[in-house]
Amino acid sequence: MKNKISRLFSIHEDIEENRNHELYWVQYFFGFVATLAMLNCGTQLSWFGPALPILQDEELSPIGVVTNIEASWIFSLLQLGSLPGALFGSYLANKIGRKNTLIFTIIPSGFSYLLIIFIKNVYMLYVARIFAGLSVGITMVALPTYLTEISSPRIRGILGTFTVISMCFSWIINYILQPIITIQLNCVIIILQL
Repeated sequence: MKNKISRLFSIHEDIEENRNHELYWVQYFFGFVATLAMLNCGTQLSWFGPALPILQDEELSPIGVVTNIEASWIFSLLQLGSLPGALFGSYLANKIGRKNTLIFTIIPSGFSYLLIIFIKNVYMLYVARIFAGLSVGITMVALPTYLTEISSPRIRGILGTFTVISMCFSWIINYILQPIITIQLNCVIIILQL
């Protein structure tokens, strides 16, 4: 009798384990799709590094030569924009949900890239970097929370690793593409991936 009961529990555990494996693949898929938002975030964060030599080159810069002071502002405004972005992102995540908040990041990010595509002066670049910071701040708040909510504790660490891999991959792509194409063409390519 005791042996039959233990065999029943064993069968039940096997069924549960198979069901969990099926659910893991769904969680992996949606976790991977969600971490695509981190591709955009990584691109925004790494954009300045390869763009600076272009912006300081008299022939290549679409807005004239950028001074060191202007360059420091271009770099810093992303970080300044990410602070209100994080605060707004936490409010938005509670109001419309984490998934919808991640989808919403397309708006400030897309606007940022559109400003860079049609850039006329350094002030448009300042505004673009502030909007990029908003997008980064919102993503950094909403993505980890979303991944935590959709994943089982057993695979949560792996899904968290996807975000880091995704960000590093976007840095590599940005550092490869930016030196060989114009700033505007780089932004067009990035908008197409949004």
